[in-house]
Amino acid sequence: MTILNGTLTWGTGWIAQDRAVYRADGDALHVIGMAQKVHPIPGKHMALGFTGPAFWAQQIAIGVKRIPDFRNVLDAERILPGLLRELAARTPGIGGPTCPGAGVIVMGHVPTHGVLGILFSMEDQFAAVRLRPNAGHTIMPGELAKDGPDYPDFERLWLRAAAGEDMDRFHVALAHQQRHANERGLHRARIAIGGPLDLCRVDANGVTVTQIGNLDESAPPPAPSPVARTLQTMLISPGALV
Repeated sequence: MTILNGTLTWGTGWIAQDRAVYRADGDALHVIGMAQKVHPIPGKHMALGFTGPAFWAQQIAIGVKRIPDFRNVLDAERILPGLLRELAARTPGIGGPTCPGAGVIVMGHVPTHGVLGILFSMEDQFAAVRLRPNAGHTIMPGELAKDGPDYPDFERLWLRAAAGEDMDRFHVALAHQQRHANERGLHRARIAIGGPLDLCRVDANGVTVTQIGNLDESAPPPAPSPVARTLQTMLISPGALV
C-alpha cells in the first residue's frame, strides 16, 4: 500500500505518490526497492496513480497506453470500472487483512472539458467519481494525527493548495503528515510510506512529473541496477504492494 493524493483546480490536476515498493511477509512489510508509481501517459494527455496490488498498476497502465479504445480521460472514466472489477474478482483476498483494497486516480485533459480528475475506489465498487475543482484534496490513507504542533500550519497550506497555491509545499507537508500518522499506528496494517515523493501535473500544456521531496531524507539513494531488476520481478507478483 502507498500514499495516493490528488488535487484538482480549474485547469490543472496533480497526483502525488511516494516510491517505496513493499512485499508482504507474514505480518510485516519489507521494502524491496524504489519505483515511480505515478504513470504519466503524455501521448494521451493523462496520468494515473494507484494504490493496492502492484501488478494491477502495471496491467492497467500498460493497457491504457497501448489499447486504442483509451483515447483520453473520458474513455478511462467509461472503461476502467469494468476492468478494475474484473481484476478484483481475480485477486484472492483483495480488501482483506493481507491485501488492502485498491484505488485509482486519473487526471486528464480534453479540449472539450478541460482537466478532469476521476477517482475509482474499491469502497465504491470502482464507480467513476469525478473530483470537483477547488473543492479540497483526495488523500489515501486519509487518517492524520491532528494533535501535532505543526498541524495548524498544515491546515492553512491545505486551504491554499485547494485554490492552486503552494502546491509543492502542501503535498510535501501532506506526505509527512501521513508518514507521521502511519508511524503512530493510525493506519490499518499493511500500509507503508517512504522514499522520494513525486508530483505529477496535468494541464492544457501536457503532463510532467517532478520529484519534490524525499520521505527518507537520511536514507542512502537506492542502488540502481540490482534493485531495478528485482522490481521488474516483484511488480508483476500479486504479493507486492505499491
